[in-house]
Amino acid sequence: MAKVRALGEAYLDALVARDFARVAAYLHPQVAFRALVPAGMREAGDAASALAWLRRWFGDADELAVLQQTTDDSLGCLALSYRFRVRKQDAWLVVEQRAFCNVLDGQIERMHLVCSGFLPVAGPEHAGQAGQSRAAPTGSPVETSSSLPRADAVLEAPGEGCATLTPLIRAHIRELESGQILAVRTDDPTAHENLQSWCRLTGHALVAVDASGAHGDRFLIRKK
Repeated sequence: MAKVRALGEAYLDALVARDFARVAAYLHPQVAFRALVPAGMREAGDAASALAWLRRWFGDADELAVLQQTTDDSLGCLALSYRFRVRKQDAWLVVEQRAFCNVLDGQIERMHLVCSGFLPVAGPEHAGQAGQSRAAPTGSPVETSSSLPRADAVLEAPGEGCATLTPLIRAHIRELESGQILAVRTDDPTAHENLQSWCRLTGHALVAVDASGAHGDRFLIRKK
């Protein structure tokens, strides 16, 4: 399995460098590619079509920095998780993707991927301010503790990023009845944007955010 991990690391190195010729070399010519993005499902049945999606997402970035990256083979497949900060036309964005891949003869023959979408984020010069209070985006719930609904279950998740946080939320919310509320406490500075996207994708509702805590924000999610 060391060869599988090495393939995943080489693929990610090529993707970060946006060396798409090298990325293509790690994809099977008939790779089965499926990506769930906020706008819906994206599919491809060959390396050229899959590469076109990767170029569309990352090819026009003026800068790309790795915030988090892991390669894992403990699930019996190649699991890739990465979070990038990218700059496009003077706007800083963050994107997180998690992919599960089958490998055949040293190439990725199947890739199923989930993407957070590209979300606004402060640039590197403001990274130290990530823990400070943040204004809610237009249309998001009011961040006050006085009008918060009662939670039916609580998930304490400090230190978890989107790649691990949303699976934890999914497991906890599965235990609730429709209409019940899960409170999620996290210190992830991108959680507000990521959880809004995740709720849009899953149909659950982010009903309120409490940003008054000293150890992270509390997100209240109503099960659909």
